Amino acid sequence: DVWDIQEEDYLPLDRLKLYTFASDSYVCGAYDRYPELTGGDFVLAGEVPGTIGENLVQNIVADYLGQLEDPWDTSSRGRLVNDTSALKHMDLTQESNSCPRNHVWVAETLSCWECPSFENVVFSDEALYFEVDSDTSVVDDGRIVLVNREAIDVSVRLKSKPNWVQFTSASLDEKEVDSVDYPIGLSSGDSLVLNFSLNTNALGSGVDRTALGTVSFGVQDGGRYKGCDGKDTAFEVELRVTPPDNYNYLGDFFYVGVAFSVIVLLTALCFTSFVYIYRKKRVIK
Repeated sequence: DVWDIQEEDYLPLDRLKLYTFASDSYVCGAYDRYPELTGGDFVLAGEVPGTIGENLVQNIVADYLGQLEDPWDTSSRGRLVNDTSALKHMDLTQESNSCPRNHVWVAETLSCWECPSFENVVFSDEALYFEVDSDTSVVDDGRIVLVNREAIDVSVRLKSKPNWVQFTSASLDEKEVDSVDYPIGLSSGDSLVLNFSLNTNALGSGVDRTALGTVSFGVQDGGRYKGCDGKDTAFEVELRVTPPDNYNYLGDFFYVGVAFSVIVLLTALCFTSFVYIYRKKRVIK
Protein backbone atom coordinates (compact mmCIF):
# COMPACT_ATOMS: atom_id res chain seq x y z
CA ASP A 1 0.00 0.00 0.00
CA VAL A 2 1.05 3.59 -0.60
CA TRP A 3 0.01 6.80 1.13
CA ASP A 4 -2.64 8.76 -0.79
CA ILE A 5 -2.50 12.47 0.02
CA GLN A 6 -6.07 13.17 -1.17
CA GLU A 7 -7.66 10.26 0.69
CA GLU A 8 -5.27 10.58 3.63
CA ASP A 9 -4.97 6.83 3.85
CA TYR A 10 -2.85 3.94 2.63
CA LEU A 11 -4.35 2.50 -0.56
CA PRO A 12 -3.38 -0.53 -2.69
CA LEU A 13 -1.25 0.09 -5.74
CA ASP A 14 -3.28 0.90 -8.85
CA ARG A 15 -1.67 -0.55 -11.96
CA LEU A 16 -2.96 2.29 -14.16
CA LYS A 17 -2.10 5.16 -11.84
CA LEU A 18 1.07 7.28 -11.99
CA TYR A 19 3.27 7.50 -8.89
CA THR A 20 6.29 9.69 -8.15
CA PHE A 21 9.14 8.24 -6.09
CA ALA A 22 12.81 8.94 -5.39
CA SER A 23 15.82 6.62 -5.37
CA ASP A 24 19.57 7.00 -5.34
CA SER A 25 21.46 7.67 -8.55
CA TYR A 26 22.96 4.20 -8.67
CA VAL A 27 19.56 2.47 -8.69
CA CYS A 28 18.27 4.96 -11.24
CA GLY A 29 21.19 4.80 -13.65
CA ALA A 30 23.44 1.79 -13.10
CA TYR A 31 21.00 -1.08 -12.54
CA ASP A 32 19.71 -3.04 -15.48
CA ARG A 33 16.19 -2.21 -16.59
CA TYR A 34 13.56 -3.33 -14.11
CA PRO A 35 11.01 -5.85 -15.39
CA GLU A 36 7.70 -4.46 -16.61
CA LEU A 37 5.33 -4.61 -13.66
CA THR A 38 2.24 -4.25 -15.84
CA GLY A 39 3.29 -6.78 -18.48
CA GLY A 40 4.47 -6.36 -22.08
CA ASP A 41 5.80 -3.03 -23.35
CA PHE A 42 2.82 -1.05 -22.10
CA VAL A 43 3.59 2.61 -21.37
CA LEU A 44 0.98 4.66 -19.54
CA ALA A 45 0.28 8.08 -20.99
CA GLY A 46 2.00 10.75 -18.90
CA GLU A 47 4.91 8.61 -17.70
CA VAL A 48 8.12 10.52 -17.02
CA PRO A 49 11.44 8.61 -17.18
CA GLY A 50 13.80 8.71 -14.24
CA THR A 51 16.43 11.45 -14.19
CA ILE A 52 19.60 11.91 -12.14
CA GLY A 53 20.11 15.29 -10.52
CA GLU A 54 23.36 17.19 -10.21
CA ASN A 55 23.73 16.58 -6.48
CA LEU A 56 25.00 13.19 -5.38
CA VAL A 57 23.16 11.37 -2.62
CA GLN A 58 26.36 11.18 -0.60
CA ASN A 59 26.73 14.97 -0.65
CA ILE A 60 23.08 15.51 0.31
CA VAL A 61 23.38 13.14 3.28
CA ALA A 62 26.65 14.74 4.35
CA ASP A 63 25.14 18.23 4.26
CA TYR A 64 22.15 17.07 6.34
CA LEU A 65 24.27 15.31 8.96
CA GLY A 66 26.63 18.29 9.12
CA GLN A 67 23.89 20.70 10.27
CA LEU A 68 22.73 18.42 13.13
CA GLU A 69 23.73 19.48 16.67
CA ASP A 70 23.58 15.92 18.10
CA PRO A 71 24.82 12.64 16.68
CA TRP A 72 22.33 10.93 14.34
CA ASP A 73 20.37 8.01 15.82
CA THR A 74 20.78 5.21 13.29
CA SER A 75 17.98 3.02 14.69
CA SER A 76 14.79 2.75 12.62
CA ARG A 77 12.66 4.14 15.50
CA GLY A 78 9.55 2.51 13.99
CA ARG A 79 9.74 4.37 10.69
CA LEU A 80 10.93 1.43 8.61
CA VAL A 81 9.18 -1.91 9.09
CA ASN A 82 9.98 -5.07 7.13
CA ASP A 83 6.66 -6.91 6.89
CA THR A 84 7.37 -10.57 6.13
CA SER A 85 3.78 -11.75 6.57
CA ALA A 86 2.95 -11.44 2.86
CA LEU A 87 2.87 -14.90 1.24
CA LYS A 88 2.37 -13.75 -2.36
CA HIS A 89 4.52 -11.51 -4.47
CA MET A 90 3.08 -8.39 -6.03
CA ASP A 91 1.80 -9.12 -9.53
CA LEU A 92 0.26 -6.28 -11.52
CA THR A 93 0.12 -8.10 -14.83
CA GLN A 94 -3.23 -8.90 -16.46
CA GLU A 95 -4.15 -11.06 -19.44
CA SER A 96 -7.21 -11.31 -21.65
CA ASN A 97 -8.22 -14.65 -20.13
CA SER A 98 -7.87 -13.38 -16.56
CA CYS A 99 -10.69 -10.82 -16.65
CA PRO A 100 -13.35 -11.45 -13.99
CA ARG A 101 -17.06 -11.33 -14.64
CA ASN A 102 -18.48 -7.98 -15.83
CA HIS A 103 -15.02 -6.95 -17.06
CA VAL A 104 -13.70 -6.68 -20.60
CA TRP A 105 -10.17 -6.82 -21.98
CA VAL A 106 -8.83 -3.54 -23.41
CA ALA A 107 -5.72 -4.22 -25.47
CA GLU A 108 -4.60 -0.59 -25.53
CA THR A 109 -3.97 -0.64 -21.79
CA LEU A 110 -3.30 -4.38 -21.35
CA SER A 111 -5.95 -4.27 -18.64
CA CYS A 112 -9.32 -5.67 -17.64
CA TRP A 113 -11.78 -2.79 -17.44
CA GLU A 114 -15.02 -2.96 -15.52
CA CYS A 115 -18.05 -2.87 -17.80
CA PRO A 116 -20.17 0.28 -17.58
CA SER A 117 -23.62 -0.13 -16.06
CA PHE A 118 -25.36 1.95 -18.76
CA GLU A 119 -27.74 3.27 -16.10
CA ASN A 120 -28.09 6.55 -17.99
CA VAL A 121 -29.60 4.98 -21.10
CA VAL A 122 -33.24 5.62 -20.21
CA PHE A 123 -36.70 6.20 -21.66
CA SER A 124 -38.41 9.57 -21.43
CA ASP A 125 -41.27 7.97 -19.44
CA GLU A 126 -41.30 5.10 -16.98
CA ALA A 127 -44.92 4.21 -17.75
CA LEU A 128 -47.61 5.05 -20.33
CA TYR A 129 -51.38 4.67 -19.85
CA PHE A 130 -54.00 4.37 -22.59
CA GLU A 131 -57.78 4.13 -22.19
CA VAL A 132 -60.14 3.60 -25.15
CA ASP A 133 -63.71 2.42 -25.68
CA SER A 134 -64.66 -0.97 -27.05
CA ASP A 135 -65.30 0.44 -30.53
CA THR A 136 -61.57 1.23 -30.96
CA SER A 137 -59.54 -1.63 -32.38
CA VAL A 138 -56.15 0.08 -32.84
CA VAL A 139 -54.46 2.86 -30.87
CA ASP A 140 -51.85 4.37 -33.18
CA ASP A 141 -50.58 7.40 -31.22
CA GLY A 142 -48.06 5.68 -28.94
CA ARG A 143 -44.74 7.54 -28.72
CA ILE A 144 -41.68 7.41 -26.43
CA VAL A 145 -38.03 8.54 -26.61
CA LEU A 146 -34.95 6.53 -25.66
CA VAL A 147 -32.05 8.81 -24.62
CA ASN A 148 -28.34 7.95 -24.24
CA ARG A 149 -27.03 10.12 -21.41
CA GLU A 150 -23.85 8.09 -21.00
CA ALA A 151 -20.46 9.53 -21.93
CA ILE A 152 -19.84 6.59 -24.29
CA ASP A 153 -21.56 5.19 -27.38
CA VAL A 154 -24.00 2.32 -26.93
CA SER A 155 -26.02 -0.08 -29.04
CA VAL A 156 -29.69 -0.84 -28.26
CA ARG A 157 -32.03 -3.52 -29.53
CA LEU A 158 -35.61 -4.56 -28.79
CA LYS A 159 -35.55 -7.45 -26.35
CA SER A 160 -39.17 -8.12 -25.39
CA LYS A 161 -42.67 -6.63 -25.64
CA PRO A 162 -46.31 -7.66 -25.24
CA ASN A 163 -47.98 -9.15 -28.33
CA TRP A 164 -50.50 -6.28 -28.42
CA VAL A 165 -47.72 -3.67 -28.85
CA GLN A 166 -46.34 -3.11 -32.36
CA PHE A 167 -43.60 -0.62 -33.25
CA THR A 168 -44.61 1.26 -36.37
CA SER A 169 -41.54 3.49 -36.90
CA ALA A 170 -38.32 4.72 -35.32
CA SER A 171 -36.11 7.71 -36.06
CA LEU A 172 -32.65 8.81 -35.00
CA ASP A 173 -31.69 12.45 -35.62
CA GLU A 174 -34.80 12.74 -37.84
CA LYS A 175 -33.61 9.80 -39.96
CA GLU A 176 -35.77 6.72 -40.21
CA VAL A 177 -34.46 3.50 -38.70
CA ASP A 178 -35.23 0.28 -40.58
CA SER A 179 -36.13 -1.90 -37.62
CA VAL A 180 -35.81 -2.03 -33.84
CA ASP A 181 -35.22 -5.79 -34.06
CA TYR A 182 -31.59 -5.13 -35.05
CA PRO A 183 -28.92 -3.24 -33.04
CA ILE A 184 -29.17 0.53 -33.31
CA GLY A 185 -26.12 2.64 -32.46
CA LEU A 186 -26.62 5.60 -30.14
CA SER A 187 -23.82 8.09 -29.67
CA SER A 188 -23.55 10.00 -26.43
CA GLY A 189 -26.47 12.45 -26.28
CA ASP A 190 -28.48 10.80 -29.08
CA SER A 191 -32.25 10.27 -28.82
CA LEU A 192 -34.18 7.47 -30.49
CA VAL A 193 -37.85 8.32 -31.14
CA LEU A 194 -40.11 5.26 -31.11
CA ASN A 195 -43.69 5.23 -32.42
CA PHE A 196 -45.95 2.29 -31.70
CA SER A 197 -49.56 1.11 -31.90
CA LEU A 198 -51.72 -0.96 -29.55
CA ASN A 199 -54.04 -3.70 -30.83
CA THR A 200 -57.08 -4.00 -28.56
CA ASN A 201 -58.31 -7.13 -30.38
CA ALA A 202 -55.31 -9.02 -28.99
CA LEU A 203 -56.65 -8.58 -25.46
CA GLY A 204 -59.36 -11.17 -26.01
CA SER A 205 -63.06 -10.77 -25.32
CA GLY A 206 -64.77 -9.26 -22.32
CA VAL A 207 -66.77 -6.31 -21.15
CA ASP A 208 -63.94 -4.51 -19.36
CA ARG A 209 -60.44 -5.48 -20.53
CA THR A 210 -57.16 -4.26 -19.01
CA ALA A 211 -53.59 -5.26 -19.94
CA LEU A 212 -50.25 -4.32 -18.39
CA GLY A 213 -46.98 -5.11 -20.15
CA THR A 214 -43.29 -4.26 -20.19
CA VAL A 215 -41.29 -3.18 -23.23
CA SER A 216 -37.55 -3.71 -22.73
CA PHE A 217 -34.48 -2.91 -24.82
CA GLY A 218 -31.10 -4.54 -24.31
CA VAL A 219 -28.13 -2.16 -24.01
CA GLN A 220 -24.61 -2.99 -25.14
CA ASP A 221 -21.42 -1.02 -25.50
CA GLY A 222 -21.05 0.48 -28.92
CA GLY A 223 -17.26 0.67 -29.18
CA ARG A 224 -14.59 0.65 -26.49
CA TYR A 225 -16.16 -1.96 -24.20
CA LYS A 226 -17.22 -4.49 -26.81
CA GLY A 227 -18.85 -7.49 -25.23
CA CYS A 228 -20.22 -5.61 -22.23
CA ASP A 229 -23.93 -6.07 -21.66
CA GLY A 230 -25.65 -3.47 -19.53
CA LYS A 231 -28.91 -3.91 -17.70
CA ASP A 232 -32.05 -3.64 -19.82
CA THR A 233 -33.87 -0.34 -20.04
CA ALA A 234 -37.65 -0.61 -20.04
CA PHE A 235 -40.99 1.14 -19.69
CA GLU A 236 -44.47 -0.04 -18.69
CA VAL A 237 -47.55 0.12 -20.93
CA GLU A 238 -51.08 -0.14 -19.57
CA LEU A 239 -54.09 -0.42 -21.87
CA ARG A 240 -57.72 -0.39 -20.71
CA VAL A 241 -60.67 -1.02 -23.00
CA THR A 242 -63.86 0.31 -21.41
CA PRO A 243 -67.34 -1.14 -22.19
CA PRO A 244 -69.93 0.95 -24.10
CA ASP A 245 -72.26 3.13 -22.05
CA ASN A 246 -75.51 1.36 -21.13
CA TYR A 247 -78.22 3.73 -19.97
CA ASN A 248 -80.97 1.06 -19.72
CA TYR A 249 -80.08 -0.03 -16.24
CA LEU A 250 -83.58 -1.59 -15.54
CA GLY A 251 -83.35 -4.41 -18.02
CA ASP A 252 -86.46 -6.65 -18.16
CA PHE A 253 -87.77 -5.04 -14.97
CA PHE A 254 -88.73 -2.08 -17.15
CA TYR A 255 -91.79 -3.95 -18.44
CA VAL A 256 -92.86 -4.84 -14.91
CA GLY A 257 -92.75 -1.16 -14.03
CA VAL A 258 -94.87 -0.30 -17.06
CA ALA A 259 -97.44 -2.91 -16.07
CA PHE A 260 -97.71 -1.54 -12.54
CA SER A 261 -98.02 1.97 -13.96
CA VAL A 262 -100.98 0.88 -16.11
CA ILE A 263 -102.65 -0.77 -13.12
CA VAL A 264 -102.22 2.38 -11.03
CA LEU A 265 -103.58 4.51 -13.87
CA LEU A 266 -106.66 2.30 -14.37
CA THR A 267 -107.30 2.23 -10.63
CA ALA A 268 -107.11 6.03 -10.53
CA LEU A 269 -109.61 6.28 -13.42
CA CYS A 270 -111.99 3.89 -11.67
CA PHE A 271 -111.96 5.92 -8.48
CA THR A 272 -112.36 9.12 -10.48
CA SER A 273 -115.43 7.73 -12.26
CA PHE A 274 -116.87 6.46 -8.96
CA VAL A 275 -116.51 9.87 -7.35
CA TYR A 276 -118.05 11.60 -10.36
CA ILE A 277 -121.06 9.28 -10.49
CA TYR A 278 -121.83 9.47 -6.76
CA ARG A 279 -120.76 13.06 -6.30
CA LYS A 280 -124.22 14.04 -4.94
CA LYS A 281 -124.28 11.38 -2.29
CA ARG A 282 -123.81 12.61 1.20
CA VAL A 283 -120.97 10.23 1.94
CA ILE A 284 -119.09 11.51 -1.11
CA LYS A 285 -119.72 15.14 -0.38
